[in-house]
Amino acid sequence: MCLTVYTAYMSNIVKMKGQDLLVDSRVLAQEFGQAHRFTYELISNHKEQLERFGVLRFETVKPKTGRPMKIFLLTEQQSLMLLTYTRSRKETDDLREKLIREFSTMRMALMEVSLNKQNQAWLENRERGKLTRKDATGVMKTFIEYAKSQGSKNADTYYMSFSKMENAALFFVMQKFPNLRDVMDNRQLSFIQGADTIVREAIREGMEKEMFYKDIYQLAKKRVLTYSELIPKTSIPMAIPENK
Repeated sequence: MCLTVYTAYMSNIVKMKGQDLLVDSRVLAQEFGQAHRFTYELISNHKEQLERFGVLRFETVKPKTGRPMKIFLLTEQQSLMLLTYTRSRKETDDLREKLIREFSTMRMALMEVSLNKQNQAWLENRERGKLTRKDATGVMKTFIEYAKSQGSKNADTYYMSFSKMENAALFFVMQKFPNLRDVMDNRQLSFIQGADTIVREAIREGMEKEMFYKDIYQLAKKRVLTYSELIPKTSIPMAIPENK
């Protein structure tokens, strides 16, 4: 039986690295309302205590602007322990609650993925969806070349643009996931297959009529939105961000 977990609210604190759920020290700094260097220093000063709950992970990242910087990646136990070294205030209590809630929801989401892969009906539906998506992607590839011929400088982004547009029209998606369709239930998989078909046919029609590429995208979007009015908009039963 497929477990379904619906979320009305999801913060964006916990990240997924491989199969590990971790908290980025930059995100904690933002939650604390302080510069990252102060949070980094707080973690460094309590490194020994935090490593009682496992090795304290860190990595060097390159921001869009500025020099590379080192960040820490904390587990649930480490991040909750870190809160004990901050000033006791309502914001800290709120953050503790958010951490516990999100870690719990994301663990259930991982269970959702595992259960889906043991559900034969879901697996068959997922395979059908892959074929539909493959057909749509093939048409999108042709569309991208079509857009480039009309002067588009960012045509390659349309793969993502169509996907985001479909997901936004059909579902409440709070965060990203490496493959959002792996955590959809059977009904949601069927809905997204319908949207893929609509997009595919709208693109074909638009190119046949030699429409401007931006107008073709708007045509596909309009039809997907019309389609979305016929079905209930549901929450994706989990929300794990993509890896960095």
